[in-house]
Amino acid sequence: MTGDRNGLFGLQRPCQILAVRTRRIAVIVARTDVWVAICAGVLACMSPAAGAAQQNPFRAWADFVTAPAPYRGPSVPFPDPVERPAASGWRACSELWPVCVHAPEATQPGRLRGALAALEAAYGWLLAEGWPPPYPDGTLGGSADFDVYLAHGANSARALADAPLWYVSELDAAATHATLDASLPDAALARCALDALVQAGLLAHDPAEPESARRASAAFAGLLFSGEAGCDDALQEAQGAPQLGLLGEGEAQETSAALLLALLSRRHDGGSGRFVRGMWEAARQRSRGPNALQTLPSFWQALGRALEQAGESLDAAAIELALARFSAPSADGALPRLPAAASIAPRTLALATLPKQVLSEEPGLATYGSAYARVELPAAGAGGAQLQVWLRGERGIRWSLDAVRLDAAGRELGRLTAPPRKLPESFLPVELTPDTRAVLIAVTALPPEKPRQPLPAGDDGHHFRLIVDQRQP
Repeated sequence: MTGDRNGLFGLQRPCQILAVRTRRIAVIVARTDVWVAICAGVLACMSPAAGAAQQNPFRAWADFVTAPAPYRGPSVPFPDPVERPAASGWRACSELWPVCVHAPEATQPGRLRGALAALEAAYGWLLAEGWPPPYPDGTLGGSADFDVYLAHGANSARALADAPLWYVSELDAAATHATLDASLPDAALARCALDALVQAGLLAHDPAEPESARRASAAFAGLLFSGEAGCDDALQEAQGAPQLGLLGEGEAQETSAALLLALLSRRHDGGSGRFVRGMWEAARQRSRGPNALQTLPSFWQALGRALEQAGESLDAAAIELALARFSAPSADGALPRLPAAASIAPRTLALATLPKQVLSEEPGLATYGSAYARVELPAAGAGGAQLQVWLRGERGIRWSLDAVRLDAAGRELGRLTAPPRKLPESFLPVELTPDTRAVLIAVTALPPEKPRQPLPAGDDGHHFRLIVDQRQP
């Protein structure tokens, strides 16, 4: 129940129902004297023209209930319903949970049983961990159970909308189903079933949210479930393209966003995922109808606001992620340990070759994208010297410049940050202690404003230039 539409102790809604169900105002007045008196009293307090309302309270009430609803921000239509795969073939339903698997006739029975077992395990984990399950879909798949279809040529794991559900919740809701690629290896069925389930549950509870946010959250849930980032497990691709940032519809961007959620979860809920699930609840809303789903607050807005309440910020979290993801394959820290193949490959500079200029590569840095350079020091050390780093970036966004001193084992000795600001120039002087063997330099592009929705692909590239030099003692 929302304050604007059903507030005033619930008195407005009876008035609205009264006005909608009949046009014969005189008859209504005669039969509902009590409600008219109540509504007139409410309107006397609400109307900006109190004197006019007192002169003709019923007219003021009628004007109020027929007035356009106040603007509540941008809206989107309900996601395009997607026709389910043909019903011919096999269908297996669980006796433990309300889930069914559909498969083509050529599917081997063992494969069907394996897919159902994977779906049962994923559904049990989903409920135990507190992720929202999909709503019952009536009989769209032959029963009210949630349906997953093994289909040739389908995306690896995807949740799809069937129809809006306005009778199951006070908030926006949708009936959903999911598809899995029929050619997935058996070893991938469990993580892919969970990926599809999490996406479907989030779509069912907030159909206005972009698919990229659902897929990023599902990839994060996959990290908790199996240590793999969803069905596609694009950790290696994401670590190989940190310049693409966190906001977008590409697998690398969605997986990078999942790493950010993992970082925040480890800090705020001990890695249980409760913090991220709470952001989805905070982003839910009640829209006026399926053709005008409210988009604000979005998941990213809710996340940013929650961090502000904790004295943090989305910007600071993205900067921390830029540094944490560099060391994640080799040591536990702000992120869970990642596979060795999922490593950041910075451009490497030798101290003896400085000064050097480092230019951003095409197509530049996307919002919350990062680029790296690593300055290698000689084994004898360069104690007493100073590394000097200048940054100049494009105008129109904010830039973060960070430097981390590393020892011979790659462990962090200390870090220095130039505070992000709108001026596109920053400078860092890094004192090189005798135990310093390398300096990691990270540049991150920050948005000029708080992000609301993912940015269009190909429309978000920003360039910079680094100058790295040394000053002898």
